[in-house]
Order: sequence, then structure tokens, then C-alpha cells
Amino acid sequence: EAILAPTVEELNAYIASNHLDHPAIIGHSMGGLIGLMLARAHPESVGRLMIADSLPFFGALFGPNATPAAVAPQAAAMRGQIAEMSDADFAAQQNGGIARLVRTLAQRQRVIDWSVASDRPFFAQAMYEVMTTDMRGEVANVATPITVLYAYAPEMGPQAAIDGLYQSAYASAPHARLVRIDGAFHFIMLDQPAAFSAAVAEFLR
Repeated sequence: EAILAPTVEELNAYIASNHLDHPAIIGHSMGGLIGLMLARAHPESVGRLMIADSLPFFGALFGPNATPAAVAPQAAAMRGQIAEMSDADFAAQQNGGIARLVRTLAQRQRVIDWSVASDRPFFAQAMYEVMTTDMRGEVANVATPITVLYAYAPEMGPQAAIDGLYQSAYASAPHARLVRIDGAFHFIMLDQPAAFSAAVAEFLR
């Protein structure tokens, strides 16, 4: 069962039913992709959007020539593998993978615990959809002001490559501002909480 598109519609319905006037939307990772989808599908509902460490197409991490069709078989295999794993094997996998997402050692176990406690079939399906959803062709049509926070740490490789990845991903957006947070991995708010809070405060001002 699909997750991303229905979530976009539920968010739009929530905004409408609560009479929220062009609210500011903040989303991290999958939430950032959902925010971008919401701003594209329902521009009248979103005043401004902050995307935290998220790309219009996560498959771009596999290479500049990646497409949803090319990524789909690998994403489907990963979805099946995750759904069928024992709890112990899944925990071990998350223990290794989250080391690449959270730089601060003291914070890693929190994220591991969150993922292990999550609904596994939902987790697997959401991961599949995130990997195969391509909004690159829609970025130019998002008139909503966008602030993109993205992480950088030396372990990730050359800074210019990370800068270029995000600059090219959002280059066509009419109103996009990119803010790099240094010394962080994907979970910016855990690795650099003060810098993240300052960026959010500036965005909301």
C-alpha cells in the first residue's frame, strides 16, 4: 500500500480542516521529500518549506545517471529483505547503517532504537517509495520559497562534491536557498543541534 502520496493528501486535508493559513512546513529526509511533493501538488497550502538533508530523488545517490526504473529492482529487493529479517538481524543491520547517518556516537543508539521499534512493513515500503520517487522534473515548478539544509563532514568525501550534489538538485527551483551544516551526518538535528535550531529559527523569522 502506498505511503508517500496518501500522506501528502492527509497533510493537505489537515491544513485545510484546521484553517491553517500558508503554514511553514519542515521535513527531514522522507519528510523533506513529502514536503516537496506537498508544495508541488498543493502550493496554496504551503507558505514556505524547509527541507532537511533530502533530495528530490534519493536514487541520485547511486550516481548521476540513475533513474527510478534502474533503481527499482534494488529497492524492491531491499524492501523484501527488510520485511523478512528477524528482529536481531534487522537490529544488526541498523546498527551498521545508522553509523553513516548519525555522526555523534552518543546519539546513535536513539536512532537505532527508533528504527527497531518501527512498523517493519511500513519501514520497508516507505524506503522503497523514497528510493523510487523522482521529483527532479518538478522542482522548477515549485514556486514556494524553499530552504534546504544539508549536512557535511569530512568522512563524506570532498566538500565540493556534496555542495554540487545539492546545488544541482535544487538549481531549477525558483526560490531555493541552500544552507550547509558542517560537522553533521544525515541527522543534522542530533549532530549539530544548536546550528540546526538556529537555522530553523531563521527560517521561521
